Amino acid sequence: MRIGDQVISTGRALEILQWYSGHFPDTVRYFDGVVACGRQPVQAPHHVTMADMGRLVLMNTNLSATDVPRLLAVDARTEFSAVPVDARLEDAAPGSPLLAAAERLYDRFRIGAGIGPAKRSKLLHLKRPLLIPIGDRQLSVVYGAAAGDLKTFWEAIRQDLLAEENLQAFDELEAELRKPLQEPPSRHLLALGRLRWLDILAWTLGGDSQYAAQPEVTATR
Repeated sequence: MRIGDQVISTGRALEILQWYSGHFPDTVRYFDGVVACGRQPVQAPHHVTMADMGRLVLMNTNLSATDVPRLLAVDARTEFSAVPVDARLEDAAPGSPLLAAAERLYDRFRIGAGIGPAKRSKLLHLKRPLLIPIGDRQLSVVYGAAAGDLKTFWEAIRQDLLAEENLQAFDELEAELRKPLQEPPSRHLLALGRLRWLDILAWTLGGDSQYAAQPEVTATR
């Protein structure tokens, strides 16, 4: 399975996902909005809310007291309306209307100092979870030079979603997570979708590679 510039086995990918869901169950529950019956629908899909700010805290976004009112003040109803809630990155090919609309939405939140790619992408991932990838330091490590430009970064992730070897790996991961013996935190991963799986895998690989040997890890993400 290829993730950025790294290659891992499906077995290791499953191990990472299970590790993440076990160590960060509150992130999966509150940031991703996964409950027992699946993922909750996107809340307030066309504007930013205080609830979104709270969810960002679970992703270690380092929001400041001045960030919150600035993000809440952004009127992006036009840009949000142009991007379907269920839009998928797989369908946002270079030059496509969907990609152009997604870029306009992303650019609407370029509101100056203090609101960089990590905060911007995590917020927009809440609103369009199948389309907008999260972009932070750990993913930059895994995706290298591609992470320096929005278009190339999104396209690199899109190619990972569509790669034949990865499609097979995703199918195998889904089959494993559906097995009755899986613990609830692992089964909750099924509701996240493949884009979020890639994010979790890249974030873990781009950080502490000894994740599995460190059960004492407490940092939020």
